[in-house]
Amino acid sequence: MTKFISILILFAISKFTAYAQYVSPDSLKIIIATAKEDTVRIDAMNWLGARFSENAENDSARFWTEKAFNLSTKIKYNKGIGIAMISFGGFKGEEGDLSGALDYFQTAIKKFDKENHKALIGLAYNNIGIVYQVQEKYTKSLEYIYKALRLFTESGYETGIAQSHLSIGAHYAENRDNDEASPHFKIAIDLFKKLGEKFSLAYAYYSKGIGELEQENFKLAVDDISLARDMVKGQKNAFWFEPDYFRAIGLMYTNQGDSCKGAKNVILAKEKYQLAEESFLTGLKKTTPDNVYEIALIHNNLGLLYLTANKIQLAKASIVKCIQMADPLKDKRLFENSYYNLARIDSIEGNITSAYYNLKKYMVYHDDLYNEENIRKRERFKVEFEMEKTESQVKILTAENKLKSIIASKQNQQKKIAYAGICLIILGGGYLFYRNNRQKKIQAQHAMANERLRISQELHDEVGATLSGIAMYSHLAKEQIKHAQAAEVDKSLNIMQQSSGDMVNKLNDIVWLLNPSQDSFQKLIQRLEEYAGEMTAIKNMKLQVLVPEHFSTQNLPVESRRNIYLFCKEAINNAVKYSNAGLLELTVKETNNLLEISISDDGKGFD
Repeated sequence: MTKFISILILFAISKFTAYAQYVSPDSLKIIIATAKEDTVRIDAMNWLGARFSENAENDSARFWTEKAFNLSTKIKYNKGIGIAMISFGGFKGEEGDLSGALDYFQTAIKKFDKENHKALIGLAYNNIGIVYQVQEKYTKSLEYIYKALRLFTESGYETGIAQSHLSIGAHYAENRDNDEASPHFKIAIDLFKKLGEKFSLAYAYYSKGIGELEQENFKLAVDDISLARDMVKGQKNAFWFEPDYFRAIGLMYTNQGDSCKGAKNVILAKEKYQLAEESFLTGLKKTTPDNVYEIALIHNNLGLLYLTANKIQLAKASIVKCIQMADPLKDKRLFENSYYNLARIDSIEGNITSAYYNLKKYMVYHDDLYNEENIRKRERFKVEFEMEKTESQVKILTAENKLKSIIASKQNQQKKIAYAGICLIILGGGYLFYRNNRQKKIQAQHAMANERLRISQELHDEVGATLSGIAMYSHLAKEQIKHAQAAEVDKSLNIMQQSSGDMVNKLNDIVWLLNPSQDSFQKLIQRLEEYAGEMTAIKNMKLQVLVPEHFSTQNLPVESRRNIYLFCKEAINNAVKYSNAGLLELTVKETNNLLEISISDDGKGFD
């Protein structure tokens, strides 16, 4: 999702609503002018400030928020002070001062805690989650947004529930998980429709459309972003949706052009590519200069379009521009895509050295992204499970509190209460038994999902990247053969041969790690001994292995075995490659269920 837009809009829509349904700015001004109670006037001021913020009228938003804060401070109205603090935090967030925003949100929580305002504490939690989302601290982001959702649900605050689902949907869309994002967007859209929150509804459709773009559902993306664009037409904040609207159209035409090209309809493909180029260039014109991410993204799309249309120099210029724009953002996704396409261009131009360099950079970002995605998915399972566990505890405590209340208030019906208590205990016991079994089942499912995810990711990372490299070098070799570059062909074939061998070794390691018959300490040490023997033989090094005669019969968990093996394998590999040693020692000790593995050499060492 476009990060600049995320900061502005999520903070704009996450300010306090004092009313269940939409109230217009004019109506709020009337309430401020006529209400007798200061607290009512303060609530209206805070809400009016939020309305102006939605419409990008920041000066008016600050004016009414400051009025609400000053009057709240004067009469010591904690709720009004806290709501103003949330708005001030939103202003800081829109300016990019995320640390300042967090300070305001934390101060707001302290004010709300004094009067136990669950819905408002939830609002502050939701905004803290948004800050962490922008900072790409995805686990903490989900944790706070789910906390907010629970508080909103307990208090029946529908606007907050909609905002939390929107934030969760935006989180998953940001991480290209549209299957998880879609149901949350649907809940948010339905609630915003019911509440008459037009701007929030527009942003929900926009976010849903961006998720569809990531999934390459271009027609659906154009429809959703177009809906959002129409909803804010004529308003000052309309510019927020324009660049992505034209970018979505450009991607749709690019996709149509690719289909025409595949069907050998060259003339129609050219027309579609022309329409795509016009749409991307219009998107660039609609983008404000400070929206660096959007500009880089459109240049990336243009580069791929030009490359597909065989406009090599234009493609190269656009991709280089994308990298330059993305550099201060350190966006790995843009870098991954850009360096891969640069390698393709270098390959077409016969610039083999540069192609190899760019391919290596692509692989670095590719590996980083998939490792991060794997970690995020595992942490997401953990957060969601912990939240479900917390909700279960809340339900049990609520049932217990109701039982105590019945006993205290109806002492004259002790017999009936006793029967009711017994029934509740039986039901509660059954409920707890069911919940515990269900939680164990969920835990087992999550563990299995994590393991499947790890295995598939490991296969993808280890095999996919290697095969990509082999495919690239096979293409380079064909080009080199055409140009009779015998030395370069030999070099490319050697790299392909080495990569194939590496891949076979990696697959052997994966298969071994997954084999349950290899779970013991003894099997692990035997595997390390075999690896050390193979590596030292290559360098004519001596190998000394000191291991106990008898090992513990205890098996190692797969994850522990995998980590120990890969860690030791890397240490052996580094010692053989870089130490210039003549002797490598592998020593294993086992004392009181503590396994100690030592890898040492007589080489030059390091500081």
